[in-house]
Amino acid sequence: MSKKDVMITVSQARAKALRHYERHYKDWATEQFSLAIAAFGVKLGVVSERVHEAAFGVKSESAAAALKPTSKHSFSLPLHPPTEQQVLKDQQAARLWVQSWRNLDCKGYSTCSARKDSKAYKFYKEEMQIHWVKREWASVGHQEVPERLLLLNPEIISAFAQREQEWHRVLQRVNELACLCLKQWFPHCLKRDMAALSLTLHKQISNLCSLDDANWTTFIAVIDWLVNNQNQKCYVRQLPIRGIDSKWFEAHQKMIEPVYCALTGKAKPDFMQQPHLIRVRFLDITLAPEGFSDVSVPAQELNSYAQRPAAVLVCENLVSFLALPPILGTIAIFGSGYGVSILSEVSWLNSVALWYWGDLDSNGFAILNRLRHHFSHAKSLMMDSATLDIHRDLCVYEPSPNRSELTHLSADEKKTLAKLLSGDKALRLEQERIEWQYALEQLRAITKAM
Repeated sequence: MSKKDVMITVSQARAKALRHYERHYKDWATEQFSLAIAAFGVKLGVVSERVHEAAFGVKSESAAAALKPTSKHSFSLPLHPPTEQQVLKDQQAARLWVQSWRNLDCKGYSTCSARKDSKAYKFYKEEMQIHWVKREWASVGHQEVPERLLLLNPEIISAFAQREQEWHRVLQRVNELACLCLKQWFPHCLKRDMAALSLTLHKQISNLCSLDDANWTTFIAVIDWLVNNQNQKCYVRQLPIRGIDSKWFEAHQKMIEPVYCALTGKAKPDFMQQPHLIRVRFLDITLAPEGFSDVSVPAQELNSYAQRPAAVLVCENLVSFLALPPILGTIAIFGSGYGVSILSEVSWLNSVALWYWGDLDSNGFAILNRLRHHFSHAKSLMMDSATLDIHRDLCVYEPSPNRSELTHLSADEKKTLAKLLSGDKALRLEQERIEWQYALEQLRAITKAM
């Protein structure tokens, strides 16, 4: 017996309806949103009733409630009733199968009596239909068996697939969004993109409907505030919404930003960001403001620093940074790894001697390359072949070497980098492994260069 000849049980039919629902409910939700927008538009006088009915084929008063039933939204499933031979082989199984379909209960609705001129038992006001056919078999006589299941709209499909509550939540939230768009948000969103909004809804509907009622209310409140205060800059913490905090926003950011962007046409909400702090040690205490020798300040404030050192040393290793000795006319900046680009906001670095001391490995050179992109005059310190050769026995393997092309390195630096990458495994000489006495001697190069 082939699979297509096997009788479809009620549970199998529910599983197939569920797969159909999961494939299509996002499309249905997006359509419902468009219908609801148009329906509420008629009520608010934005769209005429005549235009609405011509465009959607349904009057506005019913559009927001449910999709118009069409073959596009229906689910049809052949039930493969038994053949005469199958019935003879196992009459009990065939009888139970037929009875299971007669007893089918969907949403609490039972079958009604078949009309005399119809072979169908109809369910739920004709939105769910089981089509029955008569069989005249010589061996078992007259039999009536279910031949096809037909579910005519998303609501009955969701109910049969046991996702009724989920679909009702989808409808409720889609209609609420449509109403809010027209009444409260669109007047503030002259650059809104309806195609982008529909696409965003299609992508986000599952996430939006996974929110419990409290988080959904908070989500709506956040979108509402952002749309109505597009030019007001603040920290997330300052949002005047009960229950909102930075952690909540971060957890729901992937839902908030696409909806906000589609509504406003902006890249993302313009929140104030926590400033990136740059840690500075004044190796010449005469350069220290009010006697502070070790401070952390935003790049903008460091840029406004009035005094000008003769030299600046960017040091990647914290312990080495803290151990740096006093150096006349010099300040040290604790490196930010690949975040070194933040220093581009400190414009006066262009007018002082700038040194970089990082790990002697491919990533250290990549960071130096990035720094040179902003400050072409930056010089490297203890990132040469001589330092590598003296400390080769202290090298370790670099787990994730950077093999990209580094265009801002000098010829000697490229030779050193080639040495590091020449073996089967890339080498790394960490800053902390360099002998301190050797390091102190090299640091004198800063004062010699002044």
